[in-house]
Amino acid sequence: MGVEYVDIDGDGRKEMLVQYPAGAHGSQLRIFAWRQSEFSEIGHLGVGTPVGFDIGDFDGDGKLEIRTEETDWSAGLPYVTAPRITLLYRWNGSAFEEVSPKKLDLKDA
Repeated sequence: MGVEYVDIDGDGRKEMLVQYPAGAHGSQLRIFAWRQSEFSEIGHLGVGTPVGFDIGDFDGDGKLEIRTEETDWSAGLPYVTAPRITLLYRWNGSAFEEVSPKKLDLKDA
């Protein structure tokens, strides 16, 4: 389990990001903002791998992304040997949306 305070939505205030294991192999991330004197959940992400989530500006545009990995089931291999796909998510003003890493010039991917 891990907790970070990061301005993930770009409003100038830090949000609380809580990540934790889920099930046998999964990871969950919940994002809470302090609004009207209480925390409210503004988003959550989940994947079926135990790698967790990294926060950073992976494409150098000055905006933060959330990076994680998911199992590539298209390979037709068992979970243990299946390759992983890197996923990036970015706040779009109202929710987190997936950003294809193929469209980005990733520095640290």
